[in-house]
Amino acid sequence: MYRRQRRDPNRRALARREVNLDEIQLRNLVPKPTPRNVTFFGMWMIGLFFMLLAPSPVNVSDEALEAYSDKIVQASQVGYDEALYDYRISEQEVYAAKQWPWAWNEKNTAVYERKVALSREAKKRLDEKLEEEYQITKDAKQGIGLWSEFGMQEIRENLYDNLSWGVGVAKRQTMYQMFWSVFGMMGGMRRDENALGVILQWIGRIMFNLSFGLIMALFSFIFALPSIVSSYGSSFMSGFSFFLLALLGACSVVFTILSCMWGTVVGGTFVVLREAQKQARLQDRARRERLHYQ
Repeated sequence: MYRRQRRDPNRRALARREVNLDEIQLRNLVPKPTPRNVTFFGMWMIGLFFMLLAPSPVNVSDEALEAYSDKIVQASQVGYDEALYDYRISEQEVYAAKQWPWAWNEKNTAVYERKVALSREAKKRLDEKLEEEYQITKDAKQGIGLWSEFGMQEIRENLYDNLSWGVGVAKRQTMYQMFWSVFGMMGGMRRDENALGVILQWIGRIMFNLSFGLIMALFSFIFALPSIVSSYGSSFMSGFSFFLLALLGACSVVFTILSCMWGTVVGGTFVVLREAQKQARLQDRARRERLHYQ
C-alpha cells in the first residue's frame, strides 16, 4: 500500500527562506525617476563634465600668456634646488656630528652645536627661497585667472595625483594582507573553506582596500583644494563657485569609479550564484527522477 512520505519541517523552513535568484530582475534595481534621483543624476553629470570634459570659460590673451611664461621661468631661477641641496648636506653633517653618550666632551659638543646652527641657517634660506618662488608663481597665476585653462588643468592633475596615491595605498594594504595570510595558510585551509570561498574573500578585500584608498584620495584632494584656489587670487564668489564645482567634480569621479567597481563585482557574483542555483536544481531534479524509477 502506498504511504505518503512525511516531509521534514526543517527542510520546509529552509525552502521557504531560499531566495529564488531567477525572480530578481535587473530592471527592478534601476532607480525610479523621482525628483530626488533626477537631481542627483543631474549633479553627477555636471560634476563629471566639469572635471573631465569642460573647456575653460576664460580665454587667456597672448600678452597674459607671455607674462605667465616669463614669471614661471623667473620662479625656476630663484635657486630653490641649490638651497634644498645645501639643507640636505647640512642635515647629513648634523647626523655625522652626533656622538654616543660615552663620547660626549666639550669638543664634540661644540662641533655638534656648530653643525646644528649651520643646518638652521640652511633651513631658513630654503624657506626664504620657497616663499620667493611661491610668490612669483602666485603672481603668475593671478595674471591668467582661476577659470583659465591652467587653473582647471591644475585641479585635474591634482585629483589624478591623489587618485594614484590612493590606489597605491590600496595596493600596499593588499600586499600586507596577502603577506600575513600566507603564514595563516601554511597550516592548510580550514574545513569550512574552499577555493571559491577564498577567491571571493580576496576579491572582497581588494574591493574594500580600493574603496578606502579612493575615499582617502578624495579627502586629500578636498584639503588641498582651498590652497589651489587661493593661489590664483580670485574674488570670494568666483573662488567659492570654483571650489564647489571642483568638489562636485571630484566626488562625481570617485563615485563613478566606485559604482563601476562594485557594480561589476556584484553583477558578476549575481550571475555566478544564479547559474549555481540552476545547476543545483537540475541535479536535485535528476536525483529525484532516479529515486522515482528505482
